[in-house]
Amino acid sequence: MTGIDLVRTQLEIAAGATLDTLGLDTPPPTRGHAIQLRINMERMQPDGSAHPTGGTLRAFSPPSGPGVRCDTFGYTGYTTSPHYDSLLAKVVCHTRSTRFEDTVALAYRALCEFQIDGVDTNLSYLQALLHHPDFVANRITTSFLGTASEALIGTEHPRLFAGTETTTPADGARGARDGRAGVLVDSDDPLAVLAHGKSERGAAAAAGATPDLAEGIVAVEAPMQGTIVSLEVDLGDEVYAGQAVLVMEAMKMEHVIEAGASGVVRAIGVEPGEAIFEGHRLLEIEEGNVRARAEARDAAVDLDRIRPDLEEVLDRHALGHDAARPDAVERRRRTAQRTARENVEDLCDDGSFVEYGPMVIAAQRRRRSVQDLIERTPADGMIMGIGRVNGDRFDDERSRCAILSYDYTVLAGTQGQQNHRKKDRMFELAEQWRLPIVFFTEGGGGRPGDTDGLSLIGLDVFAFNFFAKLSGLVPLVAVNSGYCFAGNAALLGCCDVVIATENSNIGMGGPAMIEGGGLGVFRPRRSARWTCRFPTAWSTSRCATRPKRSRSPRSTSPTSRARSTTGSAPTSDCSAGSFRRIACGSTTSERSSPSSPTPIQCSRFAAASGSGW
Repeated sequence: MTGIDLVRTQLEIAAGATLDTLGLDTPPPTRGHAIQLRINMERMQPDGSAHPTGGTLRAFSPPSGPGVRCDTFGYTGYTTSPHYDSLLAKVVCHTRSTRFEDTVALAYRALCEFQIDGVDTNLSYLQALLHHPDFVANRITTSFLGTASEALIGTEHPRLFAGTETTTPADGARGARDGRAGVLVDSDDPLAVLAHGKSERGAAAAAGATPDLAEGIVAVEAPMQGTIVSLEVDLGDEVYAGQAVLVMEAMKMEHVIEAGASGVVRAIGVEPGEAIFEGHRLLEIEEGNVRARAEARDAAVDLDRIRPDLEEVLDRHALGHDAARPDAVERRRRTAQRTARENVEDLCDDGSFVEYGPMVIAAQRRRRSVQDLIERTPADGMIMGIGRVNGDRFDDERSRCAILSYDYTVLAGTQGQQNHRKKDRMFELAEQWRLPIVFFTEGGGGRPGDTDGLSLIGLDVFAFNFFAKLSGLVPLVAVNSGYCFAGNAALLGCCDVVIATENSNIGMGGPAMIEGGGLGVFRPRRSARWTCRFPTAWSTSRCATRPKRSRSPRSTSPTSRARSTTGSAPTSDCSAGSFRRIACGSTTSERSSPSSPTPIQCSRFAAASGSGW
């Protein structure tokens, strides 16, 4: 239609090219018309719905010729798999004619040349559609199939190929593997589908035929091709007509299969995970009077009942909540601090917080058990999501914020592989949706103990780059209580507004880094002391008034430089406008010594760099 290679164009754009540099800043001219026809293994219903089918392709010969292209995986003898989409082939027809009906005529002839036997498809349905006068005249609307579908079913069309005797779809499905698709799928193995067509079980099933039913026995057959999800009955169970007996999955949807008669289950022909074709015998029921009455269908449904699979998911989520971690909560109480989840819950409007990645665990499977990681490293120490703040004052869009919080009870709030990936995602969404960010930053920076990745130095992350790009794009607010070092402090220092409690210790270099640099051994509380004595909020804007340095002689020794920042603080606040107010407090009277570094004098600078002015 346009002469543009779409795949190549997409790759070039992903590599950094723009539509302008590719000459696509304006829509390219089109040449003629094109129609794509999707041949699906489906049986069309009068209401326009489709039932999936399957079986063995006894004959398969796609069309070809000028202006006709067919993409397919089918071939004669292929037994279809219900684990994939029902799409069998795509037929694309193109003409340079300006008349739409010319392309329709080419497409119709191509379908008449398409030979498919053994599996029911929507081929004749598409042929009837191409022949419909409203379609040829391009007078169709979105409601067209809803009104015309019944007329498109069961029509006859020319067969423009050297024919062989056509087998019915049922013959193709039943004869190939006795109604089975030939593979029992391990639900825990994502690659189990690759075993399709190779199992001995399928070959054995192909050799036999479905036995006739004895007198008084009623069969429950599969209404469509699909996979058995679960069985709701066992051998010997009493069932009533209309009772759910099993669940099938077909076309990415689950379907409840009901008993056709009351009686006792005498045979079960499937098991969970088995793929079957339409018409396969699922159950055999011996008709008779049973204790289970049809009135049971009308019994009150317990709306509070939680399905076992849903209960398992809820229990897994609950392991990361404070109620399931009393020891971690108690540790916070001993330091007079709140938990990360308490902070997030109080910040967001009730019920508005949607958490991202709550079941992620630390990347330490090589050194710890999965169960231990689930219990001790919930969310990999990063609680994040999207919630509303002050929704009573602003509409939903304007009150929506991205909320992130390191969890100090998980590996000291350090930055692990998975919580880096989570931040990457949230920062991307904040940029895309223009979301303000509130970030609780308490933690110890990069984590050295992760073992599951391939990175040598652990710095192949995008979080810092993504976060820096948000500066000036969305409001960035940091909140801190307690220790905040290294990578955590770097993110805090990038924020427009920082709110910290009196016990905050913020610095780019923690005790380990200070000692490694030969500057001495210091406890965390002495390596980056917070000195303001009143509630404050400040920004990373440059201070209008700087704290004065002492007039002591300049020293070249590292220890001397570390202790030469004592001096009196300015009496007035550093100000960068009415909104961005920087609060500076007077320093403590503590004397400087090699073992007692001078406290930070300007809170803003402490947040940004962890060193004095």
